[in-house]
Amino acid sequence: MKTAVFLLLTAAVGFLRAEGCFRHTLLGRCSLEHSLSPETALFDGKVSYQSPHVIWEGGTASAGCGVLLEFPLPKKISRITVVSAKPNRLAWAAERVVFQSWDSDRQRWGAENTFPDPTGHFHDREWMTAEPIETTWQPKAAVQAVRILLYGQGIWLTEVQVHDTDGAILGALPGVPISTDAAGLSPCDHGGGPSVSIAHYRTDQGYVGNPNRLCRNDRAIVNYDVRPFLAAGKVSRCVLELAMKPMGGQDCNLFALEMLAAPRIALRDMDLVASDAVPVHSFLFDRRCPEKKHVDVTDFLKSALAKGHGLIAFRLRDVTTEKVGNRLNQAEGAILDYSQTILKIEP
Repeated sequence: MKTAVFLLLTAAVGFLRAEGCFRHTLLGRCSLEHSLSPETALFDGKVSYQSPHVIWEGGTASAGCGVLLEFPLPKKISRITVVSAKPNRLAWAAERVVFQSWDSDRQRWGAENTFPDPTGHFHDREWMTAEPIETTWQPKAAVQAVRILLYGQGIWLTEVQVHDTDGAILGALPGVPISTDAAGLSPCDHGGGPSVSIAHYRTDQGYVGNPNRLCRNDRAIVNYDVRPFLAAGKVSRCVLELAMKPMGGQDCNLFALEMLAAPRIALRDMDLVASDAVPVHSFLFDRRCPEKKHVDVTDFLKSALAKGHGLIAFRLRDVTTEKVGNRLNQAEGAILDYSQTILKIEP
């Protein structure tokens, strides 16, 4: 019996590892992206520079580029290894590599763990190596999220390995697939404002955070007319594409996406604090993140359609602003472009 239980637990752990244990986001605008999916290219366990890779050049690399890792719950990690390459004069060695873990209490990145010039040859453009360039960080405590930034004249990244306390390499969760055949719906209604003063609800500005040092505007809502799909009877997939840009002194904030359970014929100020919100997804938005965030909301749309709802509304909250207020005494957060925040539905 004990053996059977052990085998079941082992199989379950193996399944979780195979399915993936963390979400990932590339930070900075890539000059050349991998030909395969990120979880295949960067988290496949291969350390050769000939494996699929991501390249950042010029200003992006000098300002910092890399990967953001997010775990569903705080997790104990034994080590994280970043593998880069310089196989020729057109590749680059990093000037420095920086690891930071997310401090959920202070709602900011923690102290920088910096590894300066890992190869010792950053200034030598003629130096080359066929060996992988590995930089390893060992977190002292459990991590909720980790930001890995590489700086230099350019970065050639080939692999990121996250090891658990048993030494096993953790897998990355697959990204949200987007179909080019999906129908794109623009919001039929939208608005936003501060949760502490709903009288300042507005429909013309998509601020989610602190738009300036005096004001607060930490929530935004988008509403979609899905009645055509109610008549069709079913959908196969639905993805909400959030068009977000960093605002002001934004470095990284925590955001939460929610669905309003009851359909809204028209949005109003009370929806900023409506209590029927259902959690959908939470994520960190770093100023180096892509300006399009994709969230799979298939189950939420199917549930709404099954109840006969022809409208579905989503609320975006800046959790960091709600928790710590205007800590920088300046603009901080994100700007949500209502017109470009699209609900993509595959019939």
